[in-house]
Amino acid sequence: MKQVKRFKGANMADAIRQVKEELGSDAIIYQTRRYRKKGFWWMDNKGGVEVMAGAPEKTNQFSSLIKEAAKNQSSLPEIEEVALKTPPGISIIPPNLEQKLEKSGVKEEIIKELSGELTGLEKYSQIKELILAKLPREKEIKAGEGFPRVVALIGPAGTGKTTSMAKLAESFVKKRGKRVVILSQDTRRLGAIEEAEIISRRIGVEMETVQSPDELTRAVERFFDADLILLDTAGCNPLKKDEMLQMKGILRHEFIDERLLVLSINTRIEDLENYRDRFSETGISGYVFTKLDETNALGNIINLAWKRDESIGYVSSSKEISDDLGFLRTEKLVDKIFG
Repeated sequence: MKQVKRFKGANMADAIRQVKEELGSDAIIYQTRRYRKKGFWWMDNKGGVEVMAGAPEKTNQFSSLIKEAAKNQSSLPEIEEVALKTPPGISIIPPNLEQKLEKSGVKEEIIKELSGELTGLEKYSQIKELILAKLPREKEIKAGEGFPRVVALIGPAGTGKTTSMAKLAESFVKKRGKRVVILSQDTRRLGAIEEAEIISRRIGVEMETVQSPDELTRAVERFFDADLILLDTAGCNPLKKDEMLQMKGILRHEFIDERLLVLSINTRIEDLENYRDRFSETGISGYVFTKLDETNALGNIINLAWKRDESIGYVSSSKEISDDLGFLRTEKLVDKIFG
């Protein structure tokens, strides 16, 4: 080889164009890979494509063979032809696709379903498009217009509901300049109300305790000029009927616009699915996935959302309130699993 170089481009077509311009149309493509810029994977930190290519060195080896064969009056030896031109439509399908899905924790039945539908697809963009079509829409929380939007955070105890609520509140107050009110219904957990009060003072928002649908009604009416009202509910064990009945009484309130189910993604999938199915009775509209820094099982997000109507919402990797609750884009999730 005369030279082997790496070329980077915004996409595959851009990288191949650079290869041909510098090394010519006879260049050999050895390796392709996708890369990303530094930053959290769910953010819009676009990377590109890197191609390793080389140009063949021209030699007179074939003419030497001809001369030697003529001298010995023998037939030419068989020479294996090697294609030096860039093959059309270079495939950028991730190697070992099934292993990547398994490693990330995607369920076996989903992998089997995909295996049949992925037949014949060579490009990563085609594979990603097929998977994204089976995942729910993205939906970001928005402030109300002329009246408050009421968002309830629900889920089992210890999943990070209060921290997630605080992150949302701080983001809307400090980055969007919105008026936010915190309502706490968690009178069951020791110190929960005190924690909500500390958070509200730190962020600079009003806070109130509600324990019944009537109290929720009065609170919403009292703060009707707010942009966003966040309801922090008590941790609920879905296996206990009395706790679920109490939860449903609040969550079926007509003033609540969104019900986000907060789940620790490092929980085993059987429990996550049980939580999802039980809390679905309250009308969940989306998810918040916490503790992403404690697991590599991102496939659990796909397992929970596969062919479902609830939107994929937010993710959190830190207990620090100052660290934003990231809006999860499904495209970034698929890229991360196949990366």
